[in-house]
Amino acid sequence: MRVGRWWRRRRARLLQLWAVGLVAACAVTGASAMGYLESLQARALDLLIYLQSPRQPSGLVIVAIDDAAFDALGRRQPLPRDYLARVLRGVTRAGAAAVGLDVSLRAATAPEADLELARAVDEIFTEVLLAPDFAPDALEWLRRKKQRRLLRVHTERIDRTQPEWRRVFGGVLVQEPDIASEDVSALPPVTARKPSEEELRALRFAWKVVKHVKSNAVVFARAGRTLALGGGATSRVDAIHAACAKAARVGIPLQGSALASDAFFPFPDGLEAAVAAGARAIVQPGGSLRDAEVIAAADRLEVSMLFTGVRHFRH
Repeated sequence: MRVGRWWRRRRARLLQLWAVGLVAACAVTGASAMGYLESLQARALDLLIYLQSPRQPSGLVIVAIDDAAFDALGRRQPLPRDYLARVLRGVTRAGAAAVGLDVSLRAATAPEADLELARAVDEIFTEVLLAPDFAPDALEWLRRKKQRRLLRVHTERIDRTQPEWRRVFGGVLVQEPDIASEDVSALPPVTARKPSEEELRALRFAWKVVKHVKSNAVVFARAGRTLALGGGATSRVDAIHAACAKAARVGIPLQGSALASDAFFPFPDGLEAAVAAGARAIVQPGGSLRDAEVIAAADRLEVSMLFTGVRHFRH
């Protein structure tokens, strides 16, 4: 009798453990299928990096002035340099303790605008300035502070074929540099629908931008303008959802946009999510085992798509 009661209790306990294990397995499978598991892994990595980072002082506020802010003011890139000088002085007068000016100054401009920006930079604490060149008047002005270092960057001397090194937990990652061609003009479409001239300009621009976004990466763009970025995601679909969420938060419509993906779509769901968000033309490397399914989905949704045959990567 005593052995019988023990066995019944033991069997009941085993059945409970089996039931719990079955429920847990179903939950993990479901979460993985819906993308929640990948999202949880990404959040866990974010938390690990946060815990390893040095603590920042309380009361620190970081304000970003992005393209959406300039759009609201009726300004478009490239911004005139004298206008940038007024922005720089404005945020300094507002009490900013430090200012980071992340602007590419490539187009030719009037010498007086160069000098005005140099004067605005001179008014804040700057120890080092790097540029491909300096206008004579601006150079004379910036040299007035003896402790400031002015450096010319000779981009033509940079060896872009050298391997890149990335530190990872417990080791290093060595990879070849990404020197893939950025011109997609001559690529034949793999879909029935061909991209329009405007869409082709947008695709060229998006393919240039996605090269500089952390993999897995997607970029929604128009000709000469980035609309939304999705980078560092654990899946192509997650990258698209992240880009769409950011665009929705700042009120940027994606209808009629072009999309660039740094790697192939392994399933049609990524393309379908991009089209649902508003993309009408897509450029991607191709090379998936399911390329035919992805092309069929593009034809069904009446969007154009180009295959580059070469992927971008940024780790």
